[in-house]
Amino acid sequence: MRATAVAIASILLSVCAGAGALADPLKDGTEAFSKKDYATAMPLLAPLAAAGDGRAQCMVDVMNDLQKGKADYAVDAVSWDCIAAAWGKPSALVDVGDDFHFGIILHAHNVAMAAQLYRLAADQGYALAQRRLAPMYLTGEGVDRDVVQACRLFGKVAAQNDDKFALAEARRDYGMCYLNGTGVPQDMVQALAWWGFAADGGDAKAKALWDMYIVRIPLAQVTRAQELTRVWEIPPPRTLPIP
Repeated sequence: MRATAVAIASILLSVCAGAGALADPLKDGTEAFSKKDYATAMPLLAPLAAAGDGRAQCMVDVMNDLQKGKADYAVDAVSWDCIAAAWGKPSALVDVGDDFHFGIILHAHNVAMAAQLYRLAADQGYALAQRRLAPMYLTGEGVDRDVVQACRLFGKVAAQNDDKFALAEARRDYGMCYLNGTGVPQDMVQALAWWGFAADGGDAKAKALWDMYIVRIPLAQVTRAQELTRVWEIPPPRTLPIP
């Protein structure tokens, strides 16, 4: 009997331990926050925020402001953004990331949290997040500098079916990646072609790069770049080496 009791106790302990392991403080805290049960939400979310989780920090900021009586913004709207970001909605992740990046609404300036939130949305293929994140990798703002990763993101952004004027800067930067062979094979024709495409989108710097390099390389390469630029539409053909 004693052995049986010990065995049952061991099973119960294992079940309890498993249940504890399955606990999700972000999910549980977000659910409590959505119900305005701040007494439950705060102890679940505050440790995550302290560890650098921007989704949790968003909700903690709202609760702190409410507690201090200084929530001079549309609490329900901001709270919804926090909740949607915690659920993984890409547009909300970017909105909250922008708040941290630029230190607006209620959040203090925190580029590391901004980059974290952009990355969560970028990993879902969200072009705006990729557009925000690529320059941060290029300069090391809020992340470890990684020009290869920056170039990969520039390539993803450059291939988007979107407003060519909004994407021109990414296309110019992607051309620089081809010029230097960073994250992609070094290829002067591709560099020129991307600059031509960016210049067509109104990017004066890309036009200046085009003008600078067409006098430095063989005419055949310039001609090939012109041919590519003329046939490109948005998005570029899938035959292009987009990583």
